[in-house]
Amino acid sequence: MPFRDSILELATTPFLGPIGTALQCAVGSCVDGTADWCTIGVRASMPGYCPDDALPLIARDMTLFRGETETVEHLTTRLVSAVDSHAIQGNPVELIRQVYVAFTPSTSTPIRLVTNGADWHEINLTTEVVTETYVGTNWNWDDHPERWWRGWVIIDSSSGPWTLDLWDTVATWGDGGMWGSDITASEADALRCIVDAWKPAHIYSEIVVTFSPTLFLVSGASPANPDGDGASQTWKASLPAAFLGSL
Repeated sequence: MPFRDSILELATTPFLGPIGTALQCAVGSCVDGTADWCTIGVRASMPGYCPDDALPLIARDMTLFRGETETVEHLTTRLVSAVDSHAIQGNPVELIRQVYVAFTPSTSTPIRLVTNGADWHEINLTTEVVTETYVGTNWNWDDHPERWWRGWVIIDSSSGPWTLDLWDTVATWGDGGMWGSDITASEADALRCIVDAWKPAHIYSEIVVTFSPTLFLVSGASPANPDGDGASQTWKASLPAAFLGSL
């Protein structure tokens, strides 16, 4: 029952005249407005109950990145479980889920993680379930297997959202684009920020965007994938891929 009605219910006969009733209605309406304002303020911090425009602010407070095409429903679900996500921050499973956010709700951009020792993680783009496959022999970045602290985020853009941008493409220096693809500098920075925030603290992680569905696969040939050529890494120039590095 609104305060305005409850005041009238409790009022005694001397206060039920026209003037008394009007005064009590005015006071009760102010109290009702204050109560509604407080209720809305509390709900504004609760995903699932808040207005949609409050979600980005909650995400900022929870240090979560919102994907450019991420739906309200998907973001709400992530915010509800944000505390659980941060509890396993640095875990490859949570890292790959957070990277997927940049592409959700798309199911055409496979994402994989691989360590220097060829321990792979893949995400199912429909169920968002992450599976681990330890191969141990099918990743060779630069003939340095002893550098165990390295890892790679592999984004398969063979079906989008980006395309290969060859060196002979007409472009202008400083136009916001990048060499090797039509990924913008802001998109690359966003990916780097996500990886840096959610990767294990002891892992140096780079980002590779491939434009071929047959490159950098868990089932890739052993022992050389991507067939590193010593410290020079000259093989990079011959691959349909973009190498975004890290922060």
